[in-house]
Amino acid sequence: MVQTRKRNWCREFLRENGPSTTAQILDYIERKTTGLGGATARSLGMIMKCDSMIRKIDKVTLTGESGEKYSVNLWAINGGK
Repeated sequence: MVQTRKRNWCREFLRENGPSTTAQILDYIERKTTGLGGATARSLGMIMKCDSMIRKIDKVTLTGESGEKYSVNLWAINGGK
């Protein structure tokens, strides 16, 4: 039930915003689940990876606040924006 709800929120966010990183989607879900525990980037990635309506389109390298570099996945709706 919880995974289904998070999957639907991922789809909703991607339809409204187009291709987005895992972190952007996670922020959206955390705002929707205030007080309900939220999700981790890893669990969210696994949910989206197993969803046939969502596809990983790229891996993006970002720079953190302290200057370290890290990679995040870029996701989109299949056949969408």
